[in-house]
Formats: sequence, C-alpha cells, structure tokens
Amino acid sequence: MRDSLERRAVKRRAEDRAPETVRYINQLEAQNTRLKSLLNVSKEMMQEMHLDRLLEIIMDRVTSVMNAERSSLFLLDHKTDELYARVAQGMNVSSVRFPNGVGLAGHVGKTGQTINIADAYKDPRFNRDFDKKTGFRTRAILSMPIKNTRGKIIGVSQVLNKKGENEIFTRDDEGLLQAFSSIAAISLENALAYETINATMHTFEKFVPRRYLNSIAREGLESIRIGNAEKVDVSILFCDIRGFTTLSEKMKPEDVLAFLNGYLVRMGNPIAKNGGFVDKFIGDAIMAIFDTRDPSSAVRAGVGMLKELESYNRERRKNKLDEIKIGIGIHFGAAVLGTVGSEDRMDSTIIGDSVNLAARMEGLTKQYGCSLMITEDAASRLKKGSFKLREADTVRVKGKKKPIRIFDVFEADPAPVKKLKARTAPLLSSGITLYHKKRFEQALKTFEKMHGIDKKDPLASLYIERCKLNIKNGVPQDWDGSATLTEK
Repeated sequence: MRDSLERRAVKRRAEDRAPETVRYINQLEAQNTRLKSLLNVSKEMMQEMHLDRLLEIIMDRVTSVMNAERSSLFLLDHKTDELYARVAQGMNVSSVRFPNGVGLAGHVGKTGQTINIADAYKDPRFNRDFDKKTGFRTRAILSMPIKNTRGKIIGVSQVLNKKGENEIFTRDDEGLLQAFSSIAAISLENALAYETINATMHTFEKFVPRRYLNSIAREGLESIRIGNAEKVDVSILFCDIRGFTTLSEKMKPEDVLAFLNGYLVRMGNPIAKNGGFVDKFIGDAIMAIFDTRDPSSAVRAGVGMLKELESYNRERRKNKLDEIKIGIGIHFGAAVLGTVGSEDRMDSTIIGDSVNLAARMEGLTKQYGCSLMITEDAASRLKKGSFKLREADTVRVKGKKKPIRIFDVFEADPAPVKKLKARTAPLLSSGITLYHKKRFEQALKTFEKMHGIDKKDPLASLYIERCKLNIKNGVPQDWDGSATLTEK
C-alpha cells in the first residue's frame, strides 16, 4: 500500500513537471536555433570587407536573430566624439550623426553600460526625433556597446521592439546580442581598417599611380625598396605647350599656377578616360603611360587632348586670351618601371630608350608642323583605318643610330586641314617612295603637285627643298633617305 502511494506521488510530480520540461526543451531548441543562426551570420560577416555592405548585413541579421522589428548600429568617431550611422534601417538618409553622450545610444557609447528598457518613451534620455522623422513607434530597446579586442568602444548596437507575447528583451537576449556584438566588432575593425587602407591608397595614388604600386609594392607600401623594377611594354605619351615661356611672361606668378592647373586637369581627362595614367608633370609638360599592348588607347588620348584643347581655346578667344598650342609625341616599346633615389627620398619612374624616343617625337612636332606624331612601332600596331594618319619622314634622332619612320596623326586637325591632308596623302606616300629610291626629279614633281593642292602643308615644302638640294648637290654613297636630327 505504501509503495503504491509512493509510486502515485512520483507519477504525480512527473506529470506536474511535464509542462515545465517541455518548456525547457523548447527553450533549448530555440536557443540552439539562434546560436546556429549566429554562427552562420558570423561567417557571412567575416567574409565582407566593404563597410557599408557589412553594416547592412549586421543590421539585417541582428534584427532577424533577435526577433526584433528594427535595429540600429552607430559607429564612434573618436576624432569628433560623435556617433554616426552610415546606413539606418527605415530612414531615407545617407548619414546620421550626433554627439556621443546624447540619447540612449549616446549614453551607452559614453558609459559602456548596457540598456534594456521596456518603454523608451518613459526614459528621459530617449531621443524621439528619429520616430518623428520615420513614423516608427519605438517601445522596447536593448542597447549595448560594441568593443574591439582591446576593450575600446567603437560603436553601439540597438535592437528595437521585441516581437512575441511579452514584447520585452530578456537576459537571454542580452547574452545573444553580446555574442553578436563581439563578432560584429571583429568584422567592423577589419572593414574600417580596409576602408582606411583604401583611402590611404587613393591619396597615395595622387602621387604614385596604382600601376606603379601594383608593380613595386605588390606586398604592401612597406615593401617598397630602391631598385624594385619591372620590364614592361608600354605606350608613352609626351605633351608640351609651345611657347610656354613667352606665354607665362605675360602672367603673374599666381596666374601661371592657376592656368597650369586648369590646363593640366583638362589634358588629364582624356588620358584617364583611355586607360592611361600621368607619370609626372614636368612644368607645363605631361608624361603619360598606357600599359597595354595596343597603342590605340594612347593615340585616342592624344586625339582627345587636342579636341579638349580646341574647346579650351574657344573659351580663351571669348575672353580675348592667346590661344594655346601643344605638341604630342607617342611611342610604343619596352621600358623599365621601378623606383630610384635613396632610403630617405625615393620616387617611382619609368626609364629607357622608349621614354627618350617618345620625348623626341614630341619635339619633332615643332619641326614638322604637326600636332600629334607617332613612331612606326606605334603606327604598325594600330588597326588599319582607325585613325587618319600619314607617313611624314624617316629620321635618325639624337642618341639613336637606327633610323625610324615617323607618322603624322591628323585625326584632330581642323576640318579644312584634315580634308586637304586626306586628299594629298596618296601624293605624299608616292613622293616619299620615289625620294627613297633617289628618283628626285619625279619625287619633286609629285611634291610640287601636292604643294599646289595645299600650299600650307609644311611636309610638301620640306620635301621640295630636299629634292632640289639632292638634285643640285647629289647624295653620299651610303645615303639611306633618312634625315639626321641634332636637336632633342
């Protein structure tokens, strides 16, 4: 009888505890589900390095994991001692910023204390402005600091309005948000560091182009050493203002600088648009690099620069200012990209015969009366018919033994000049062929015919004079038709 009573008592206690056990099991299962979600979210956050996207992920996932209606994440700007949100759920704004210490989030950011309240409107620290702007009604708030691995506060996380029966955040919620915030802190630090590095690189690129950095600092800026070098095939463009000294003498020093900056910005746009980068500014001169095996990008940039110059000159004419004339030279070839200098002061540069030859080409534009001249190495790689160009001469430039053919690109010449050059191009080509075969009388007639069509073409006049001299004086036995140029 006694055993029977004891068994019934045990059974009754078990039955009484059954609902409690079920609730406990359900709580464990719910907690397990949330922990799994937290683990999945942590993996996702760790893989995201872009700050704005990371902020979106954090707020979206914390809202879901915490079973809340909305969440906020504020970062702490230690320089200004302000909290700011670059992305805010439910607010059509790009940035929110307020002093640290203001409002509930500011209190958490200042003191490092967690706040868990059931009714925000009963707390005098709550700032109702956000609700007024968005129409959202904040009730329960769970807010806690986000600390980095050194225990320093870097932000504040907030979850708003718990969903469910009680509509309040529990101690379990606090523990879960704490775990979430710890994981978010690591991801945020990484993303902030990544953003800082990118900003530093962007600033550094204003002085050292990214193409150089990719070659001489592959393992980071700290890896840059004197002598880091790479051999590359590039198109090199030189551009110079003609008569700049005379032009600048008419200006005040501050006006010279203002003019140069305005001009260089205009000239830099076509270079960047066509995939090039400015290696350096040398006074009024520009040296640009195009690191593709197709020199058409450099030629397009040169054409674009001349068209931009025409637009600039129209403005100058309206303001009764002197027009600007420039010469552009382009060569394609091998060069060495690297660093020079000392441990205290180094510079990135590109050197080699190709650089010198491109500079010589710019100088030749003055002698041949052309705006844009390119070498055969560049011209031979252009798609046939892609640009208006004509062979100008074969020259032996200073410092080079082997003669090179050079070409006049007249794509950007004024329409009347362009039309005449296109019309006389066959005569020029035929005349040059006869000239190199030493058939000077026939070449002279061809160039004179060309001159009759376009009396202002400097190439026709140049070859007429050469033909007459060779007919009169003859040529040496080793004559190869090339002109030796002594000027740089």
